[in-house]
Amino acid sequence: MNNIRTNKINELIKNKANTIKNLAIVFDREESGLTNDELKLCDIVTSVPMKTTYPSLNLAQSVIIYAYTLSMLEYDDEKPDQKSNQAELNILKTKTENILSEIGFVNDSSIYNRIMERLMILGEKDIHLLLSIEHKINEKLKI
Repeated sequence: MNNIRTNKINELIKNKANTIKNLAIVFDREESGLTNDELKLCDIVTSVPMKTTYPSLNLAQSVIIYAYTLSMLEYDDEKPDQKSNQAELNILKTKTENILSEIGFVNDSSIYNRIMERLMILGEKDIHLLLSIEHKINEKLKI
């Protein structure tokens, strides 16, 4: 999975403000992290930037860093197109899953998971662009 740094998470949330309805942050277990099945349920995986090669933070430290980072987030409460944008993102996700399946990507492959994760960080204009492309692909593949 793509790993987005905490210092980029506010930018991502701000850019996605009109296309997401809910946001959840899932922290892993200190002793073993998240399982592969749990990771598959996450649209985006993030990490805390560290200087050392094999860094280690305990859960409380990670929560404090995320809380501090998110406290700096400024957003506009007015989201007039939120429902339609979320619906378009869901349509894009479904169409992408169908196309990937049709061309032979299994949903357990790393490329499949990476593609699905990247969809979650697209902006509104990119979602519309990909929906147009997928419409043409569906016509050609007769899906």
